[in-house]
Amino acid sequence: MIARGWFGPTVAPHIADRIGDIVVAARNAHSIIRSAAEPIQSMMIGHHGSLTPAELDIPLCTFRS
Repeated sequence: MIARGWFGPTVAPHIADRIGDIVVAARNAHSIIRSAAEPIQSMMIGHHGSLTPAELDIPLCTFRS
């Protein structure tokens, strides 16, 4: 995932160490749920983390004081 640029053009070593050996990314209308590890969270209606435009195209708002 790092070599393919999924986490940006560069990844600091201390960040790379936190990325797991397996990365799972949902596509289309599918989702991945860890119901045994996260039973409460798995019952939620909405889940995030897919590769759809709705998940990837996140607007950024900045405010100046």
